Amino acid sequence: MASIRRQVVELLDKPASITLPAWRKGEHERAYNIRAQQELGRARFLNLDRTSVRTALHRHNGIEVCDGYGEHGELICIKPAAGSPALSHQLNQALVAVETLLHDASARQAFNQLVTTISGGTRHVAPGDRPTKVILGIHLKTGRTLNADSLFPFAQVALVNMALTLRQDVDIEIIGIPAE
Repeated sequence: MASIRRQVVELLDKPASITLPAWRKGEHERAYNIRAQQELGRARFLNLDRTSVRTALHRHNGIEVCDGYGEHGELICIKPAAGSPALSHQLNQALVAVETLLHDASARQAFNQLVTTISGGTRHVAPGDRPTKVILGIHLKTGRTLNADSLFPFAQVALVNMALTLRQDVDIEIIGIPAE
């Protein structure tokens, strides 16, 4: 556990490259993502919540790559969490999305088409671009500030495992989203 905690502290101590809006009381994730796009602008946070990319592997429902697409191609995954299950879903979603985009050219093409369509043609992903950064925006419904003491132990282990799997390919950044 000491090793896990040390790695969680290192991940949480990285400076944030984007400032996400505070979470409003009673706000649902979908409403938050819409507001984040409104406040930050489509260039800094293109809302892709509840959209999916279909691939040969993910052909039925597709995969939701991210909730927001950042200014420099960051995949931004947002999650309000009252416990580990929501964060486990967020971490696995990010892992599957990144691995799919890294290794499946047709997925990258479908993602480019999605970004172009949702942005009304103002945003594009270059055909060969692979993700280089994942930003995990986490709002703890407990009201606590996100840190190694407040992050649920199960989520800490899942976070470190995801980071170890992806660290050679992408940078991982975690942002605690405070309550408004």
